[in-house]
Amino acid sequence: MSESSPGSKTRRKSETPAQRIERLERELQAAKHEAKKAEQRRCAIVGAALLAEAEGNPSLRTQFVEILRRRVTSPAAKAEIATLLILR
Repeated sequence: MSESSPGSKTRRKSETPAQRIERLERELQAAKHEAKKAEQRRCAIVGAALLAEAEGNPSLRTQFVEILRRRVTSPAAKAEIATLLILR
């Protein structure tokens, strides 16, 4: 491992405790950001699959609309999904 590579023992030994805390906090924030992005991707995939299935399944669509009406409570979120709440 070269001295200039990230994570090298030489670099870490030269860090002050405050620098190490700052670096670890940045790494933690980056990891949290990546975890949030992954969760958003999973939600989008699951949502798209459910929407596609509900289009051809009236019983599922009715259940889906009932769940959305019960679980989505904020006015802003309701406005975002308003077209989904209309039974066809």
